[in-house]
Amino acid sequence: MDAVLHVDPSWAAVLFAVFIMVVMWGLALGALAVAVSLVARRRRFEAGFTGFLAVLLFAFPTVRNSLPGIPPVGVLLDYAAFFWAEALVALALI
Repeated sequence: MDAVLHVDPSWAAVLFAVFIMVVMWGLALGALAVAVSLVARRRRFEAGFTGFLAVLLFAFPTVRNSLPGIPPVGVLLDYAAFFWAEALVALALI
């Protein structure tokens, strides 16, 4: 006798994960847009903006780990938002 247990995450957990993905993309694209604007206008990077980008690099893993059930690294969220957001913020910081 085999028993199969199928568990789905609640709609609230899925909604929260999607919200986190949207926030990560928004912050990363906003940071990249500001960095491109600063470079295009030949303005220097201020310490506040550089610090903000550095904080984002360290905050994204913490935000990712706040997801319900703390899924392992390599789930869809990572490929859809987390890795891309980290890369965009790192690019903006360079």
